[in-house]
Amino acid sequence: MTLETDSNDHDYLLPVEKLKLSEFTQNIVVYIAGYVARKLQNKSTCIPCKTNLLDSKKVNCNYRLLQRKDSGGLLSPSTSLVTVCLVTERCIKFMSGCYDGSIPRHRNAHLALQLAVIDRTLNLKLFHDDDDDDCSCNINILEHGQLI
Repeated sequence: MTLETDSNDHDYLLPVEKLKLSEFTQNIVVYIAGYVARKLQNKSTCIPCKTNLLDSKKVNCNYRLLQRKDSGGLLSPSTSLVTVCLVTERCIKFMSGCYDGSIPRHRNAHLALQLAVIDRTLNLKLFHDDDDDDCSCNINILEHGQLI
C-alpha cells in the first residue's frame, strides 16, 4: 500500500520562508499592501517615510489585480512594503496551518505574528531612501522598517 500526498499537503511542516504563495495570493497581498500604504500615509507626517511606502510603477506581474481594479485612486505600494506584507502572509499561513486552518485566538497571537515578521525582515534592506537625513521622525533608518 503506497501513500500519495499532495505537494501542498502539510505546508505547516515547512519553514515559513519555504511556503509558496500562489500568484493569485500574491496579487491579493499587493492589493492589500496598497491599502496598508494609504492607512500608513494618513498616520505619518514624515515625507521620506511616506515616500518609502509608494512606488510609481505598477509593472510587476503581482500587480495585475491592482492594475485591473485601479480606476485612478489606488496606491501602488513599494517593493519594501510588499515584501513585508508577503512575509506577513506567509507567517499567517504558517500559523493557521499549525491550528487546523484557523488563525489562533490565544491572547498573544498578534504579538507572536509581529515578532515573526520582524525576525524575518530585520536584516533585509527595506525602506531605504536617499533623503533619510531629512526624516522628521528622529528615528534611525534601521528602525524605520520596524516602525512601519
